[in-house]
Amino acid sequence: MARPEAPVAPGAAAARTPPASAAPHLRDPSPPGRGRPARPPGDARPREPDHHADLHAPRRDGPQADAQEASPKRVKAKFNAIKHVFCPIIRQDIHLFVNQLDVIRYACYTINVERLLELNGLAKKEAEKYSKKRSIYQRLVAGEGRAFSGLIGPRGVGKTVLLRQIARDRGDSFYISADTLGEADLFETAKVLAQRYGVRWLLLDEVHTAKGYAAALKKLYDFLDLHVVFTSSVALSLTAAAHDLSRRALLHRLWPFTFREFLSFAHGRELPVLSLADILERRWEPEHLRQGHLFDDYLKGGLFPFSLEQPDVKPILGGILEKVIRQDIPSVAGLRMDELGVIEKLLRFIGRSASDGISYSSVARNLGITKYKAEQYIGLLEKAFVLNPVLPIGTNVLREPKVLMSPPLRLLYRDLDDAIGGLREDFAAQAFKSAGLEFHYLKDPQGGKTPDFLVRAEGGDVVVEVGGKGKGRRQFKGYSAQKRLLLTPSDSLDGDRRPLPLLGFLG
Repeated sequence: MARPEAPVAPGAAAARTPPASAAPHLRDPSPPGRGRPARPPGDARPREPDHHADLHAPRRDGPQADAQEASPKRVKAKFNAIKHVFCPIIRQDIHLFVNQLDVIRYACYTINVERLLELNGLAKKEAEKYSKKRSIYQRLVAGEGRAFSGLIGPRGVGKTVLLRQIARDRGDSFYISADTLGEADLFETAKVLAQRYGVRWLLLDEVHTAKGYAAALKKLYDFLDLHVVFTSSVALSLTAAAHDLSRRALLHRLWPFTFREFLSFAHGRELPVLSLADILERRWEPEHLRQGHLFDDYLKGGLFPFSLEQPDVKPILGGILEKVIRQDIPSVAGLRMDELGVIEKLLRFIGRSASDGISYSSVARNLGITKYKAEQYIGLLEKAFVLNPVLPIGTNVLREPKVLMSPPLRLLYRDLDDAIGGLREDFAAQAFKSAGLEFHYLKDPQGGKTPDFLVRAEGGDVVVEVGGKGKGRRQFKGYSAQKRLLLTPSDSLDGDRRPLPLLGFLG
């Protein structure tokens, strides 16, 4: 028989609490009013865990409290409570931020295309000023369909004008100066132009300034049916991409004006091209010899097309050299700022010195740098079209090049009268290079005097001496080559003598 319960005094039920040994789910982890609402007495349902309880719990002192505070469970509970409150807010903010970035990126890209359309129109209008074209123009526009051509050369030789002339002459072409793309992707831009605007010829000026240009050119070739012509004034930038580009693009070199081109563009005088054999065997027209009085104007800056509009070329040449050193070379070589200062000193040393004897060793010795560094800096300046290192001929000589400058950069460091000897050698080397001739400088293992160059030509090697009016046949003493040229500024045709300006008609 069940035992009757004893009567309970009013309010006593509320004072009942489960013993410490009671089941955990019957214990209330927090008093009413702290983190959760009170429950009626006798409610034995399991409670939901309260993530906020620890946030409201009173601070306890003493060793037990310290142990409780350090409890991993309490730390985890606090972390979960904070995460529960703040993570949804953070996720929402990130989502809104990403959406805003997408809107901004799309807006920028749209504005960029519109801006490119405007610049393309301006480029075609600018080309109206230039009716005369350089001979390489016909090679660039030959052929239809998918093809890639690269035009590489120094700053200021007319690459931009050539691209704009093509843009003007072809209605399905589009001109882009790559430095106006900003962060826009080159491939995506080209795809939009091809699909939405019917572009079939894409003309990319200074392509090395575009972000990831080598990979973009590869994608253009592989996936878009476009005829692409691109230019660059930084051959060293293209060196790294040469493996991929060489299989896809035909690269052309655009050099400064030859003397013949200068006469055509500046004075409207059209004269035929000469070969080295023509000069040796005196096969020229009288008109070729009548142009010598203009040769100094050519040497002083007429090699560059901008001289047609700006006779004083020194400020422009100085600006070009500054861009090469401060922009072009650092963009691909990863040099320190102090090394750029060394490169400037190197150019001053070469520009102020006689052309004979300038080599890796002499540069290293005079600048107080290693020969390795001298070779590195000279190599970079060669690829930037500032220096012309000429290798020696022969097996019993030190294989260090003779370092010449691209004309007329020597005039930035000395006036014409003082620099004329080195400037004439610079011109001869540039003339041989522009004509595609292989040439070397001659070096005596014992340090004796030698002629300046040996040129590999059809019909045999030609030994060449470039000099002033006082040079004679003694310069060829000890050299048995059948063909010799003594190039001087005079009009004398005595023996091996020929007027130096005739080299400017090579082609």
